Amino acid sequence: LMHSSSIVFLLVFLVRKIKFGKKIFAISIIVDFIVFFIPLETLTKIFSKTTYGWYFTRTTMNTGSGTATLIVLIAVFLFAYMKKNQLMEVDTYTDLWLWMLEISIVANLMALKLGMFERVMRIFLVCLLIIVPDIVYSYRKKVWYIGGCIASVVILVMYFYVVVMRSPEASGNAFPYVFYNNI
Repeated sequence: LMHSSSIVFLLVFLVRKIKFGKKIFAISIIVDFIVFFIPLETLTKIFSKTTYGWYFTRTTMNTGSGTATLIVLIAVFLFAYMKKNQLMEVDTYTDLWLWMLEISIVANLMALKLGMFERVMRIFLVCLLIIVPDIVYSYRKKVWYIGGCIASVVILVMYFYVVVMRSPEASGNAFPYVFYNNI
C-alpha cells in the first residue's frame, strides 16, 4: 500500500513527544557531525546486509550533490530552533517539525554518500511546508511580512516547478510523476 522506504517515517512516531530542548539540540549537532564523517565504506557495509543493497549503484550522479538542499535544511533548522518560543505560540507541534528537520538533515548527509537516502530525506521535507510559513507568520507584525510571504511562495513554486517537475533527475527521480499534458 505504500513505498517501502516510507517505513522510516516510523521514526516520527518514536520521537514525536520528546521536547527539542538545548540538550537534544546539542546531541543532534553531534550526530550530524558523526554522520558527515562516516566513511562511505562503513555505510556500504552496514546497508549491504539489508534488502536495499541493490541501491548502491544509484548515487547522486551528475544531477547535483544535494549540498544546496542541505544548506537550506540547516538554515531553516537553525532559524526555527532560535525562534522556537515564538513558533510554539503559533504551532504547538514545533518540536515535531524540528525532529523531522533533523531526521531530514541526517538523511541528506547520508545521501551525499549514498543516493539511496535521498528519498528518505525527501519524505521528511514535508515539515518545511509547515515550519517555513510558521516562521514567516511569527513576523506578522513586522514590516516585511508581506514580502516574506510572497518570497516564500515564489521560492517554493519555483523549486517545485523547476527542480521537481522539469528535471526529475535532479530530485533523484524521487517524484516519478509527470504533468497530465506530458503523457
